[in-house]
Amino acid sequence: MPPLAVHESVIPAIPQVSTVTTTITSGALRVTIAGVNYDQIFNTDANTTVADWLTTHSGAIIATFRTVSVATNVITVTGNVDGSAFTLASSILAGTGTATPTLVTTGVASSPVTYVVYGLMTIPELAGQNGYPVLRVSEPTKKHTYLDEAFLLDSDRRAGANGSKADVDIKTDAANALLLLTNPTLIYG
Repeated sequence: MPPLAVHESVIPAIPQVSTVTTTITSGALRVTIAGVNYDQIFNTDANTTVADWLTTHSGAIIATFRTVSVATNVITVTGNVDGSAFTLASSILAGTGTATPTLVTTGVASSPVTYVVYGLMTIPELAGQNGYPVLRVSEPTKKHTYLDEAFLLDSDRRAGANGSKADVDIKTDAANALLLLTNPTLIYG
C-alpha cells in the first residue's frame, strides 16, 4: 500500500465586520472604534450626520481598518484581513445647535499636523459656552496617525488668543486660525 499523502490547507482569517446604527437628532455623534473616538456634529438629520461623519473620518479609519461605509444611518466597519478583533460603539454627546459643515482644514505644508474645525455649537458641560470642536490630525510617519480633539472657545476667537488678531474668520484667515489652533491653552486629548 502506498504512503498516504498529506495536504496542508491554510484557512484564511476572516475579517471582523461590525455595524452600528444611530438615531441622532441633536448634539454630536461619537463613534468609538477600537477605543478611538470619531466625533461629528449633528447636521440636519441622522442620515446627513452619518454621511458627514464618513466624509470626515474615512481616511483616518481606513489607515487602520480595511473599509468603512455608510448606508442610511448604519455605519459598517470591516477589520483587517488578519481577523484582528475590534470594538465598535456609538453614542450621542450632549450639545445643542446644528452644525455647519466643516469650516476649515488648515495646516502648514511642511508639518505633519492638520486641524479640522467644525461648526459653532454650544456645550452644556462647558457652562453653556459656544465654540468650535477641533480635530488635530498628526501623521509623524505613514504608519502612524494620531487624532486629538479640543474645543476652541468662541470667546478666544473673538479676543484674538495666542497672538492672533481679534474676531478671526476661521474659514478664510488661515494664518490667524492656525495661531488660535496652536494656542497652548487648548487641551487636545
